[in-house]
Amino acid sequence: MGAATGRALHIDVALSNMAMGYRPDGMIADMLFPTVTVGKQSNVYYEFSRADRLRRENTVRAPGTEAKRVTEDVSSATYFARNYALKGSVPIEDKANADPIMLANLLNGKAQYVLDKLLLDQEIRVALLVTSGSNVGSYSAVGSAWDGTGDPLGNMNTAIDNVRYSNGVRPNRIVFG
Repeated sequence: MGAATGRALHIDVALSNMAMGYRPDGMIADMLFPTVTVGKQSNVYYEFSRADRLRRENTVRAPGTEAKRVTEDVSSATYFARNYALKGSVPIEDKANADPIMLANLLNGKAQYVLDKLLLDQEIRVALLVTSGSNVGSYSAVGSAWDGTGDPLGNMNTAIDNVRYSNGVRPNRIVFG
């Protein structure tokens, strides 16, 4: 028998440290729109003006006069919670042939892959919602300022002021497309 050479010196094993565990990161959809659990797929919810809630009222009252009446506009709107789902599969042959440690990785990895795909879809849906000019009042002011001739910082401050004037709260997040 001759000396071992080439492939006889090494048995190939998958390099698990190169690709295992890679997942998308930096997702922000849940920070912009936190998940709200609901009891029904569709229903009604109340809407009120944040500006009404946060507006400072003149509380001074002259002796013998009635207190100032404050009012609040409340309306309602409807929601419909769409279903979003994906599924992945692990062939029965792969389950039967996998070593015990690889079986756990195979099953958990497929579940994580499907979850990542669902989260990526949520990111895109939220990005389309918050970067649409019809949904964001300050979209055009900031969006047109990046051509090198405008004042992006000044436009962002104007956009912040516009949001604050419209609802009484200074925004603390910004989303760039």
